[in-house]
Amino acid sequence: MTGISDSSILTPVPLEHLQSGQAMAAATGFVAFGSLKWERFRKVDALRGGGRVPVLIYPSHETEPAATPSTLEPPR
Repeated sequence: MTGISDSSILTPVPLEHLQSGQAMAAATGFVAFGSLKWERFRKVDALRGGGRVPVLIYPSHETEPAATPSTLEPPR
């Protein structure tokens, strides 16, 4: 089994968010994207012991615009 130091997170982000994040990254040196996958990130936090984990971001291939909190349906 590999340790967390041998791991990274590969995550798709809608192209429209990557494009809009460029201005923020240029102005501040970083950009943050939200996720509904909080359980996965909580597990990574527990495993990493305070260390950094590389995140590899790529544009997702969605045909529909990304959902925003106002367009998400509540859980049933």
